[in-house]
Amino acid sequence: MNLNCALILFTVCRNIISLFRTSLLNKIVPFDENISFHIAIAWSITFWGTVHSIGHMYNFLYVANASNDQTTAEKLNLASGPGLTGQFIVVSLFLMITSAMASVRRKFFELFWYTHHLFIVFFGLLLVHGAFCFIKANPGVNPTCSGPSFWKWWLASALAYLIERILREVRGRRKTNISKVVQHPSKVVEVQIKKSSFAAKSGQYIFICCPEIAVYEWHPFTLTSSPEEDFLSIHIRVVGDWTNAFAKRLGCRFGDPDEEFMTPPESLPFVMVDGPYGSASEDVFDYATSVLIGAGIGVTPFASVLKSVWYRVNSPTNVMKLRKVYFFWICRDTDVCMLL
Repeated sequence: MNLNCALILFTVCRNIISLFRTSLLNKIVPFDENISFHIAIAWSITFWGTVHSIGHMYNFLYVANASNDQTTAEKLNLASGPGLTGQFIVVSLFLMITSAMASVRRKFFELFWYTHHLFIVFFGLLLVHGAFCFIKANPGVNPTCSGPSFWKWWLASALAYLIERILREVRGRRKTNISKVVQHPSKVVEVQIKKSSFAAKSGQYIFICCPEIAVYEWHPFTLTSSPEEDFLSIHIRVVGDWTNAFAKRLGCRFGDPDEEFMTPPESLPFVMVDGPYGSASEDVFDYATSVLIGAGIGVTPFASVLKSVWYRVNSPTNVMKLRKVYFFWICRDTDVCMLL
């Protein structure tokens, strides 16, 4: 459990992962599967946490039976230091796991977002969970207690994640300006944003936060602009609460009778942009032949790639390894094809 809890934060350090995926290690380690690895570690923590809790329950019964006072297993489980902290650790882990299920996360993203931040409670209690010397070495002879040891495992990942979050906050609060909003068919909104000192590669993604809608919510979107353009753009499929609220704030209307008499916004909202972060799509230019397959709104990274291909082909000074591209796009209806 100590090892798993020490590793799990590294899997969400997006800046570190983006840095390593540009190195030779990317040919050995699948850095693009960081979320899958994050989920696998979470399930491992859940399994071994269950085993650990069952072991504690047995231990509480053993201590209570061996005790000469009025100590009971229930009292040890709910009133002792390890028992009480363990209860809150289990509850916080249960809430994080259940709210992260795909069926819950897709329908109630806000619930997932805020509940997942119980990791602060989870790790905070883990740091003190072993500080009560409940289990001692040499019992009855010369009992000794080594004290909590989890912090030794967790220190490196905690520092890396703290630096990660500070970097995200600093970079996300740089000045941005929404320069253009385009409403496309099939409830898709294109947003063009200008941000100083922003450099990205084709196929990368960013996180967007609109404080007017939700101060602490960051949502990922793939860039559809190419590095050769002087702006960054994203295409948003309006399907959830946040995307609906954001689209309405941008002045988009999708035929809802209640929206017909809404006044267009006098100004566009302020958005914070965090990123860019690397993805597998940026590797397209490393090969002579590439096959691009997208479905629906999942075509967005290839919009950036195809734009960049066009710019590079028309640049007489640009040498490109890529010679042939096969592009397949699966759409529900022909109106979606107007996106590109």
